[in-house]
Amino acid sequence: MLCESVTAFVPDKHQALSEYRRVVKLGGFIGLNEGTFVMGKPPDEFLTFIQRTMGGVEFLSPEEWRSLLEASQLTDIVVEVNQPNSVQQRRDELQGMDAQDWLQRI
Repeated sequence: MLCESVTAFVPDKHQALSEYRRVVKLGGFIGLNEGTFVMGKPPDEFLTFIQRTMGGVEFLSPEEWRSLLEASQLTDIVVEVNQPNSVQQRRDELQGMDAQDWLQRI
């Protein structure tokens, strides 16, 4: 099971992880790809802004994600932080565009 930027939007993350665990077959895997703040907690004003504009999102620190996963009785937990590379991301996006995509940008 793979969740891409889902769990950060769920108000009851413990319940969500319990549900993930319930539906995954014995021996299966749960993969989460979630946003986090790696340089410390941002100012409260910023957090309030992103929660308001992004539908109540709550980005946890890598340590908070680990604690949440451990509290959900998951095993073999790996928490890995990947810094985005905006140049690489943009290049990947451009490679995936076709002529129609380019026309919509004009």
